Amino acid sequence: MADQNELILSIASSVKEIKEGQDSMKRMFESKIDKLRNDVLSTIDEKMRALKCDIDIDLARESTRIDELVNSVQLLTTRLGQVENDIQSVCNPMNDENVPSGHVDPSIGNVMRSARVLDPLNNNDVTVIVKNVPFNEEENLSEKVTEIISCLGENISSNVKVAATLRIKARFHNKPGLVKVSFQNAEQKIMTLRNKHKLKNSENHSRVFIQGAKSYIERLLETNARTILRELPQGKSYRISGNGRILKKTTENEQIVDNAEMETYQESA
Repeated sequence: MADQNELILSIASSVKEIKEGQDSMKRMFESKIDKLRNDVLSTIDEKMRALKCDIDIDLARESTRIDELVNSVQLLTTRLGQVENDIQSVCNPMNDENVPSGHVDPSIGNVMRSARVLDPLNNNDVTVIVKNVPFNEEENLSEKVTEIISCLGENISSNVKVAATLRIKARFHNKPGLVKVSFQNAEQKIMTLRNKHKLKNSENHSRVFIQGAKSYIERLLETNARTILRELPQGKSYRISGNGRILKKTTENEQIVDNAEMETYQESA
């Protein structure tokens, strides 16, 4: 009987030791798991903070570059305006018939006046560029342009008169050349540009784009600005507006219009 009691006590002691060993191992594993989890979370947190810091630095750097680009374009635009004003101040006396002939060379004044009268397409104040006008042999551009203008509304078509048209040779075989259109005065040009958005609802001319004619220097500046934007990581999020400003795009349609304008500058350069 005593042997049985000792055996039972021995078994109970062994079971107790096993239980204590299991509890100890459980605590050890839980401690290691907690430490591992904390180490992993700490590492992830550190890497996330480092990544966020790198992203913030990159964004700040690109934002600075964009600001510098905007300032450069605005400065160039200002200088261009000053140059045009200087040129205009020189040309005005040439166009003024009341200025004494001794102040301006008569031959120069006559050439300037004749050039404007004979070819209004050289006068950007009354000229626009029309893109995606279908081409065909022996076409009548005046009729095509008049039809396009009619899509802007009766009030526009009745007050806008086309003075001259010219098809520019296409640089790409799969696209029609640009069309230069001159009106009788600047007011008609402004009226056309303000209503050009109506073409997108036209059944036959929804892909036609109209924009104001610009000088070679203006086109060159905007082409260079677009080239710089394309090289920036977020450059595709910005566009060059009609007045030369760099603006952030808000719709997908602006991407389409911006691409069309870029092709226009390349073809008319």
